[in-house]
Amino acid sequence: MLCVASLLFIAPVVSFLFETSTPKQVIGGGSFLTDEHYNVLMDMLIQERKSRRSLEQYVGQLNQKISSAENDILNTRSEVGILQNTQSQQDLMNMFIVLKNKTEVTNDKYDKLLLDHTNLQRELNVTKQKAYELQNEVNELKSLKSVTQMHSVQHLNNVTKHLQQEIQNTNNHINVLESDATARKQDFIALVQDASQMKMELARYTASMLSKIDNFRNFTVGFMDGLRVNMSNEMNENNMNYSNTKQVALTACGTIGTYNKGDIAKFSIIKEHQGIDRLNSFTQSGIFTCEMSGTYVFFASMMSNTADGYFVLYKNSVPKSGAYISARSGDYESGSGMLVVELIVGDTVSLKCERSNIYVHPYSCFSFFKL
Repeated sequence: MLCVASLLFIAPVVSFLFETSTPKQVIGGGSFLTDEHYNVLMDMLIQERKSRRSLEQYVGQLNQKISSAENDILNTRSEVGILQNTQSQQDLMNMFIVLKNKTEVTNDKYDKLLLDHTNLQRELNVTKQKAYELQNEVNELKSLKSVTQMHSVQHLNNVTKHLQQEIQNTNNHINVLESDATARKQDFIALVQDASQMKMELARYTASMLSKIDNFRNFTVGFMDGLRVNMSNEMNENNMNYSNTKQVALTACGTIGTYNKGDIAKFSIIKEHQGIDRLNSFTQSGIFTCEMSGTYVFFASMMSNTADGYFVLYKNSVPKSGAYISARSGDYESGSGMLVVELIVGDTVSLKCERSNIYVHPYSCFSFFKL
């Protein structure tokens, strides 16, 4: 089948058959075969030879592959046969092991039976010996001729009865001991059952206690979280109350100087202050930064001898209120401005100059306080 399949894949090759008896064709009005036609024909012959050689090589390769495949099949069959033989040998070995085990069990049983037979044979011999001795004693009793012998027999009978009684007592005592042992066994079994029951009850009790502990832990965690939240709320409320009740106030005056438009007036001489932490920042920059939210009142009083002096109070960068000094120059005059504004933490308030070359007297002051 492989050979037939391989032959189906062989590409068709065009071949040519030349005979010497073929008459020459006349091409184009009676002319003979030209050199050009001859060259084309020779090229076709050379191409046909190359194709045939390639085909032969391809067929040879296919034959090699077929031979290799057949060898692989033979090897596979051999391996399958070996595996089958190996499996049969393994089965036989397993059967041999099973039979060997059964034989060993049978031998053990035979040895046990042989031992039992030997013991029975020994007991039978002992019994026969005792029967023989009793028969001899009976024969001797039959041949007694004196009273002394009769007394001896009576004494032996008494001793035998006494021994029988002792044996009976011993058997009774053994039975009592066996009953007592059985009772003790039952008591021990009951104790084991009680211990198992107690173990189960202890496990249930332990599980119940663990569940209660988990519930208590969860309750404690929830309670502590609630307490923490309540304490946090109370602290926040206290902080708010403290913020609302804490007093913030400041009065500061300036120094001699000239301001131009856009300059921030600085008041470095602190007269009074309360509730302000960043005081140095205010004295250096002239900008008040709110540290506690609330409503603030700002008041600025500016003194100058420069005409048309004008200062404006800014919240952040928004103008809110102004302080105009005078339209005349020469004499010192003052102007004031006030601002009431709501501030939050981080808001800024400053006083900026809105004219140029404004001379400011040291009596100029800036005050504010929180309501």
